[in-house]
Amino acid sequence: MIFKRMGEDIQLNYQRIDYVCLTQRVTGSVLNHNQRGFTMLEVIVSISVLTIIAPLFAMLIFSFGQLMNQQDLSREWDLFTIQFQKEVERLKIESYSSETVTLKNGEASIKFSRQSSLLRRTVDGQGYEIFLTGIDTIRFTAEENLISMEVKFLDGVQKEAIFYTLSPK
Repeated sequence: MIFKRMGEDIQLNYQRIDYVCLTQRVTGSVLNHNQRGFTMLEVIVSISVLTIIAPLFAMLIFSFGQLMNQQDLSREWDLFTIQFQKEVERLKIESYSSETVTLKNGEASIKFSRQSSLLRRTVDGQGYEIFLTGIDTIRFTAEENLISMEVKFLDGVQKEAIFYTLSPK
């Protein structure tokens, strides 16, 4: 009985193979007689759809790039405010002007000033460290142990922050 069953399975497989070969011959002959390309109308419709979708896709990519740039500016401002607060919280205000603030830490004099579109930090007038970029205008004000900073960036975004120092001037 086991052998018969195996024999039946083999016979069924041969029948299945014959059917597959027969259908391939039929469909192959049908395809050979029904080959044709796009009509002019189909080509015009395809190009029209493409010319509508392509600018929308380009605009989407451009908008995504601007969004990423705004997020970078916001992230840079947040990091700057954290770093600037940590820097000035242990210092005393020595002097300030609209674009410069000078702080004192014992003997060291630390100056934050705008140079072109950068906010730079110098220690005792030597070297510099860039703290913030892309600045159009900056304005410092100081009262007792608070430093207020208003910044306008090159892209028109305005930010404001208040920082506290160790003690009054």
